[in-house]
Amino acid sequence: MSNDRVFNVLFLCTGNSARSILAESILNLLLVGQGRFRAFSAGSHPAGQVNPYAIELLRKNRIPTDNLRSKSWDEFAAAGAPQLDFVFTVCDNAAGEVCPIWPGQPMTAHWGIADPAAIADDDEEENRRAFFTAYNQLRRRISLFASLPFAKLQGVALQKELDSIGHRGEPVDPTVTSTAVPLQKKVLVLCTGNSCRSQMAEVILNYALGDKVLALSAGTRPQPKVADGAIEALKLAGLPTDGLHPKDVDAVMNETIDLVVTVCDNAKESCPIFPRPVPRIHLPFHDPHGEPLESFVQVRNDIRARLLPAVREALGIE
Repeated sequence: MSNDRVFNVLFLCTGNSARSILAESILNLLLVGQGRFRAFSAGSHPAGQVNPYAIELLRKNRIPTDNLRSKSWDEFAAAGAPQLDFVFTVCDNAAGEVCPIWPGQPMTAHWGIADPAAIADDDEEENRRAFFTAYNQLRRRISLFASLPFAKLQGVALQKELDSIGHRGEPVDPTVTSTAVPLQKKVLVLCTGNSCRSQMAEVILNYALGDKVLALSAGTRPQPKVADGAIEALKLAGLPTDGLHPKDVDAVMNETIDLVVTVCDNAKESCPIFPRPVPRIHLPFHDPHGEPLESFVQVRNDIRARLLPAVREALGIE
């Protein structure tokens, strides 16, 4: 396959109201797809409307929603439909159904994601958290897909990579290796309140290095909420913010952490002892609390400029 052509990609789930809608929106983002893909979505039994939590999350992250709609997969098997290059199912029900005959003989793979719409309707916080989790899982997988060297991969080799992406986050068979899809390293970013610098660092790492790194953040004395300036600074950069909340470092002590980054001096001094030795780096950033939005934006830019290369070097990743 050529790296120069634009690929048509269809994401499928049963209702075409949540996961497939998020996937379509993510791949169509210029920052993710780099203009090399045209993404679509459809359902085997469309719900008829897009889930409002999906719309809310996308709008909060300044991702266009005007043309999103829940539709049948029959539209993409009809005469005049786009010639498809890839078809991905993102729910188990759609994966188990007999699909139409697609124009273009596309490559297919199953990238199952837990249904964020399965949460009880009256639990708004859990609904938003479920959609945020689904969004991040899809973004990581789609980023992996968009970064594949299509000019060098074809046939069985490409199919292997597509299938491997679908198993991200599932138990890994140690006998199976893949040069294009390495295992993610877990990075924990620590500060005192986990309300500003470490939150921005978590989002920036996951967005820029999501194919290689899974970033978490926590605080030694977490604040009640994420700072408004941090949220706004992330949104101005088109970065996801829904579901962010301060967490106590005790909540991540059982995680298998590959690198700890302290971003304030207090966290460096009170960094906990983990169950196994973990490499650490200290990279302090200015605390913009109580300052204008411009200060948060400057700190965001500083984090992006200094943290990304530091983490790459510490973990030995490109």
